[in-house]
Amino acid sequence: MKNKFTIGSIVIAGLCGALHVSAQPTPASDTTATPPHDVNTPAYGSGNASTTTGNADTTTSGKAGSAWRNANDAATANNGANDWQSSHYRLGKLERAEKIIGREIKDSQDQKIGKVKDLAVDLQNGRLVEVIVGTGGVLGVEEKFMAVPPSQFTCDAATKTLTLNMDKAKFMEAPSFKLSEWPNNVRQGDISTVYQYYGTKPYFTSEEVTDQNKNALNRLGEVERADKLIGTTVHNMQNDRLGKVHDLIVDLHGGRVVEVILASGGFLGMGDEFSAVPPQSFHGGTESDTLVLDTTKDALSNAPHFKSSEWPEYNNEQVTTVYHAYNVQPNFSTDADNTAQNVRDRSGNTLTPVNQGTSDADMETTREIRKQIMADESLSVNAHNVKVITLNGKVTLRGTVNNPDEKRKIADIAAKVATPGNVDDQLQVENRTSSTQ
Repeated sequence: MKNKFTIGSIVIAGLCGALHVSAQPTPASDTTATPPHDVNTPAYGSGNASTTTGNADTTTSGKAGSAWRNANDAATANNGANDWQSSHYRLGKLERAEKIIGREIKDSQDQKIGKVKDLAVDLQNGRLVEVIVGTGGVLGVEEKFMAVPPSQFTCDAATKTLTLNMDKAKFMEAPSFKLSEWPNNVRQGDISTVYQYYGTKPYFTSEEVTDQNKNALNRLGEVERADKLIGTTVHNMQNDRLGKVHDLIVDLHGGRVVEVILASGGFLGMGDEFSAVPPQSFHGGTESDTLVLDTTKDALSNAPHFKSSEWPEYNNEQVTTVYHAYNVQPNFSTDADNTAQNVRDRSGNTLTPVNQGTSDADMETTREIRKQIMADESLSVNAHNVKVITLNGKVTLRGTVNNPDEKRKIADIAAKVATPGNVDDQLQVENRTSSTQ
């Protein structure tokens, strides 16, 4: 399968597999979600590569927009103040939310207890809050619904069946609710009660927020059902319709929403293209069933995207490229474990995306190279998403490509823009790994 990807779904790192991604934490001040830039790898918080900037408060109004905005403000203020476990967490296998919903669940004694009815998502924090389990009943009649912390599940890689770390009798005594009463069951206290029943702690705090502790606490954002988010219309700040949310990419066991997949082909004039976007980049729209992404057509076309029939292989390079494109600090580690490349990075002698120069000349060089790479339709998604870093006129190319020919093509593009003597080609040709399809 070709290696391609875009935005329109939310990709979730799941349980059935072992795709490991890791990264270093950054200060809270560097974590504000900002729009994608024409340059693919801006320094966090540099403020020098923005395209369209704006205050979501001036464009979102009404009850829904205000609720989302307030939750997003709270989440953004503390998104970088994650505890050690959060900032050092390495992703598991990434899966599409739509492929998790409907999956069979068994208890610790291998008895069938139900199916995944839905996923509760805190988009502003990039978190998977709960797995909604449907159990009992016939054809949905008298079916009970229980919310379970995602960390309580393991997955059989062969059958895709989820196993709950609890016997059926204990599970049937857990708190239950009606889907029609959803808003009354996703408040902070209700979710904390669910986590307490399963003997685990939530990622957010139930402690009272004061002026003294507000920057050290993680607060719950607005919680919505994945099934409702999928299909939501997305606009930009100019009220242009960008497309609809196609799916979510998640790490089930780790409780992370990693990417939102946006069906953006119509807006970009590219047919069935998808764009991959960090969940923290979205805000609530003026209408109850809309989201806002602060971007332009040019910026979105230069950000990671792929054909609907050619989903990318979700690995360290792909996820890192998406987050850097939107200048968002992830709530997980993005430094691949035990690789020679990351040993070089930690030595301080190798350029990484945060070293992108902020001068007009450096920004324009990176922008032009990225533009020409994206324009070459013969290149794979891996090749389209390599890192281009320009500092003091010298270009560094990093990432993985599918074959030596792609490596040569990208190096030639960079050499034409920056001259051969100013290009450090660190591209690697590697075998492709797992896919979310």
